[in-house]
Formats: sequence, structure tokens, C-alpha cells
Amino acid sequence: MNQDVHSSTGYTNADGIFASCGAPYVTYRRPHPSAVVDYIASQFGHAPAQPRILDLGCGPGTLALDLAERGACVTAVDMSEEMLAAGRGWAKARGIRSVTWCQADATEVEALTQDTGLFDGATVADAFHWMDRPRVLEALGRAVRPGGFVAVVGYRAPGTQREWWHPLLEQLRLRWLGTVNLAGPR
Repeated sequence: MNQDVHSSTGYTNADGIFASCGAPYVTYRRPHPSAVVDYIASQFGHAPAQPRILDLGCGPGTLALDLAERGACVTAVDMSEEMLAAGRGWAKARGIRSVTWCQADATEVEALTQDTGLFDGATVADAFHWMDRPRVLEALGRAVRPGGFVAVVGYRAPGTQREWWHPLLEQLRLRWLGTVNLAGPR
């Protein structure tokens, strides 16, 4: 994929948004509950042989590596080369070799199917809010085989109350960044 294609996010430097975040994500990012990962892995039973899973907005592989440990061959896609590099290191440390790391725009994942065919499933974990959601879902509709699955995973259900510290974080954001919300397409 072309590393310079960042248009669908609307950010002029989509790769730079997460600069210096790779190592801290590996160290401090909360893992997904085993029940969530196990549920997604239970969907592998509908795939022939070793399931091919696409993980969009993968960061350093927080979900991709867990899915690979459960038997999937994962293509991990992110806009940030730094996050992908952190993921490669984390995979090596965990002894995981069934993940392919790819810097690409999430709306262009159909190109990843040209040589290997459609994916058996796709995941987007804690990253969907950064994406051009309608375009990503359209692309996934063309990249995932009929009968496959798309799992959008978030750390909290929409409409549920935010953590007690969220208003404090919001005050800091307003003070230092103004009213511009950095998440989501611009």
C-alpha cells in the first residue's frame, strides 16, 4: 500500500498523530477482556482452514496478537509506522509469527485481497472513531468474504457513562488544545 495515502482520515499527517505512542501503548494500553477475544475467535469456526483476519487501526497489535495466539493469520493495518514497528517488536517478544504488518489507509483494504483473496473476518478495536466510518464499512464489505464477520470493539458501550476522570481530561483538552476534538475524520 502507498505509505503517503492519508486522505480518507482527513488529517494532513495521519501517521504523526500517534508519534511517540508505540511503546507506551504496548506497556500501558488496557488489553481487551479475554471474553471479547474468545468471542471473536469463536467466529473462526466458520472459516476454512486457518482463518485470515484483518485488523484495522491495529496500533501495536493489542487485539491482532491475541487473535494470532488463538490461531488466526492476521493482517494488521495502521496508518502509523511507529505503531506497526512497536507491534512487530511485541510480536517478536511474544513469539508470534502469523501477523503481517501493513501501513495503509483503512478505506483501501480491498487492495490487500488482490493476491490472497477475501478475509474471513475483520476487527476494528478502539479505533473506529478515528476513521471515515461509512467508507471503511464499504471497504470491509468488499474485503470480507460472504458469511465472514466484522467486529467493532470499544472499551465502553455507546451511551454508557464515562469514567469519573473524563470531565477532568476534557478540561485539560479545552485548556491546551481548544475546542478542536482530535478524534474522528476532519
